[in-house]
Order: sequence, then C-alpha cells, then structure tokens
Amino acid sequence: MLTADQQEKLNRALELMNSHDPQAALLAIQEVVQAAPTAVEPFIYQGSAFNLAGQPDQAVGAYQRAIMNGPSNPMGYTYLAAQYESMGKFSEALSMAEEALKLDPKNVTTSEMVSRLKARFAQPTGPVPTSAPSDPNPFAASSPSTPAAAQSIYAPQPTPVAPSQPVASPTGTIYQPPAGGVRNSQDDPFAIPKWVWNLYYLFAAWWILDGVRVALAGLGLASESLAMGGVGTAFVGISVAVAFIGIVTAAVGLGLIFRWELARGVANIISFLQLGNALFGLAGALLGSLGAGLYAVPFMILFLVNLIVAAAQIYVIGETDNYRKSR
Repeated sequence: MLTADQQEKLNRALELMNSHDPQAALLAIQEVVQAAPTAVEPFIYQGSAFNLAGQPDQAVGAYQRAIMNGPSNPMGYTYLAAQYESMGKFSEALSMAEEALKLDPKNVTTSEMVSRLKARFAQPTGPVPTSAPSDPNPFAASSPSTPAAAQSIYAPQPTPVAPSQPVASPTGTIYQPPAGGVRNSQDDPFAIPKWVWNLYYLFAAWWILDGVRVALAGLGLASESLAMGGVGTAFVGISVAVAFIGIVTAAVGLGLIFRWELARGVANIISFLQLGNALFGLAGALLGSLGAGLYAVPFMILFLVNLIVAAAQIYVIGETDNYRKSR
C-alpha cells in the first residue's frame, strides 16, 4: 500500500501530465517506483507519462511491469492494450484487451475496445475503422456520460473513501475497499503469487516454534540452576536472558503473521545478518576444504542451507512489503 507521501507524488505527477509536462512527471513517478517496486499503480502512471513524452516502447515496458506486479488487476492489461493499439500492434492489443475483459467482464470501455479490434481483423479489405484512439488513455472522455473522475486524465487517481462505500475504478470495476481504506490496486492479496504467501507464513511459523523452543529451554535451565543452589544460581540470569530471547523470537513470528511493520523490519534485519554470517561461513568452509577435504563438506552444506533460508526470508518479506494488512 502506498504511503501518503508516495500518493501525493503520484497526484502531482498527474497534474504535470495534464499540464503536458511529462518529463517532470516522470521524475516524480521515478521516486515512487523506486520506493514501491512491487506496486501496480506507479507503473500505470509511468507508462502514461512515457506515452505522453513520445516514448511508446518505454510505456509498454512500464505497463508490462504493472501486469507482472498485479496479474489479477485488469488496469494494466487495459492500458497496455490501448498502448499497443496506438502503435498499430493490433494483434497484441486484442490479446491484452481480451485478458482485461476476462478479469472485468462488465467493463464497457474494454468491451468496446475488444469489439473494435475484432472488427478490424474481420475486415481484411476496405477502410480502417476510425475509432482507434490516438492517445492510449482508454478512459479519456468520449461522451457526456463519461464519469467526471475519468475525464482528461493520463493515469488512474485513487479515491479516498469510507470503508463501506464501493468505488468505481477508472476501468469501471466496482471495488469494495478494505476496512480503513483507500482504494488501491495493491490491496488485492492475489496480486502476488500464492506460493510467496505460503512461504511467508511458513517462515512465520518457524519463528514462533523456534522462539517457543528457546524460551522453554531457557526457563528449564533457570529452574535447574535454582534447584542446584550455590554456584548454580550464577547461571539464572543467563537462563532468563535466553528465555527472553525466545519470547521475542516468538513475538516476531506472530508479528509476521499479523504483518506488523516492526516485526517485519526486525525479521528482515536478522535475515540480512544471517545471510552475511552464512556467506562468511561458506567462504571459510571452502577454504577449510583445501586442508580438511571431505570433512568440510557438512559445514559447507550447513552454511549453504542457512544462506538459502536467509535469502528466501528477505525475498518474501520484500515481495509482500506493499501488501501489509491495513490496521
């Protein structure tokens, strides 16, 4: 989900595009794209700005990135279809328009685009239909019935709404916003692969189980130290500290499940530390294998597994970063 500052930059970019200053708009959009690389909306804006700047190939790339980030969002397909149509790539345009229509069957604008493109292929001779848009903004005003929010724009503008109020998107889709909510394409949990979420929750469960294990071990050691008395009591403090670390670890796991930003940040930092440790350990094991031979192989495998696990955690946290649960 975009921050208020990022949304403000996109709104400013929209004003610049409507003022026919695409280069300034691209500069504003680039900051948002870099800060939210897995979001959909910034790339829609970027594609529109590239088109306005006379860079159609770059516009295509931006729309394709929007589709990659949100494969279940029809907006990227619709904009890409209009872009292809304006470039004379009618076969590609039809393919994208049909994909958009599958995701949003009731969208009148997309349906008209599909019909127009099919009619073109159905007429091998004769005049070319004159309804093809010169501007790949499929939502520009074309009739008095066009919603005011969709007129004279080059990119979709999210609309703050009450939690229970459905909103018509620029593509005509009626979207029920989440609790607390601002309508954004990033709120769709299916915009990223399901396996990413599955792996994310698997890591969260691992954090919880490992934390419980460490906490119980620390408490058990503290109990034994107290029972020993004498010198044993010196280890009580250490045992309690171990139990506390376990509790914090389990709390981080719970935070991952509920997508608390602090917990995600802590898990990410620890994963980077683990990644660095695994890299150094693997390098040491490789050097050690020169003298120890096969005896170093188990250590190499261990460090390699740790490296893969740490990298995977960093990846899934990054992939889900723009889809934090609205609270």
